[in-house]
Amino acid sequence: MLKLRALAEAKAKAKEGQGQETTPQVIKPSLIRLKKDLENIDLSEQICEYTTYLDENPMRVNLAIKPDIGYYAGGTYYFNVFIKDTYPMEPPVVKCMHRIYHPNIDIDGNVCLNLLREDWTPALDIQSIIIGILFLFHEPNGRDPLNKDAAKTLIEDPLRFENKVNHSLRGNNIDGVWYDKIIY
Repeated sequence: MLKLRALAEAKAKAKEGQGQETTPQVIKPSLIRLKKDLENIDLSEQICEYTTYLDENPMRVNLAIKPDIGYYAGGTYYFNVFIKDTYPMEPPVVKCMHRIYHPNIDIDGNVCLNLLREDWTPALDIQSIIIGILFLFHEPNGRDPLNKDAAKTLIEDPLRFENKVNHSLRGNNIDGVWYDKIIY
């Protein structure tokens, strides 16, 4: 026991001599919570996959969302989730990495989802966000839009909306805007 203590003291002195601090690195509570959230994700890989960058940027998660029903079925949509130091007290920032024709996602990738704004509570987690995004793909909300033109088309003429979505997902131009090719 004394040898271990002497060894630890010698290591500490050696670090001090090299100008290194001996204080342990503190892990942010937001990172601890994020790791727990990711461990608890219980969704099929056929619907969602995620990638983390714990070594490079531990506060970023990439999501691949794969809706299986609705206007957007058949595509894989990538999102970046940026976790703030105040997580879970404040929601993460979520950005769609594709330009898609959707009433609740603008061409810059901003996502309009109530649980990322006024409905956020610390009880929500990354899986809640994934389910919320999936729901937007299954049931786009024309009443709370970021893309007002898409919302208007969805409400007034759902068949025309469906045609525009299908056209846009193949990388075409809709109303002067080129969209990313999602479906080949």
